[in-house]
Amino acid sequence: MKTKPTTSRVIRLAFYAVITAFVLAIPGNGWATDNTGAMPKYSSSNENQVNAASKDIGSGVQANLVYAYDYGAGWTTASGIAGARFTSADQSAAVASVTSAPTSGQKLVITDLIISVDTAMRVDFSVESASGTVIESVYMAANSTVNLITRGKRKLATADKKLQVRTSVAGNISVNAFYYSEL
Repeated sequence: MKTKPTTSRVIRLAFYAVITAFVLAIPGNGWATDNTGAMPKYSSSNENQVNAASKDIGSGVQANLVYAYDYGAGWTTASGIAGARFTSADQSAAVASVTSAPTSGQKLVITDLIISVDTAMRVDFSVESASGTVIESVYMAANSTVNLITRGKRKLATADKKLQVRTSVAGNISVNAFYYSEL
């Protein structure tokens, strides 16, 4: 005699199916990539890794545990100003650059910002210009560090311009920006 599956079991099985489909759609899972922009080639060795990670989760259901491989960024990242992080004891009076200039004729693309302060303050980021229009503000508590990872990559609007910072009050600040140049 067959029993009717419970609602929670049906939801759980649907959840596993959606998650498995989503994870398998992530580049790098079952596909060999080399970060050159070329079309990926299927790799049977990756398939074996996926199959080897199958696990019985009960009730005769197999869940494929797929591991994501991070081959790193597909671009050459620079950090800070000539490789050094920006630091200041008081950056409230004027803006200061936290990046070097991009390659001539190109725009900066910000990928990550690590910001540390010792005083509660607002940290404003702007594109190098006479107006100093703020493009991002981060409100920080005293003695805090923020790792701002812009997964969408923040491309500055103007070519040949640096990213700059200014704080709302006096206090120690450290900014390490990670970025690259792009047309």
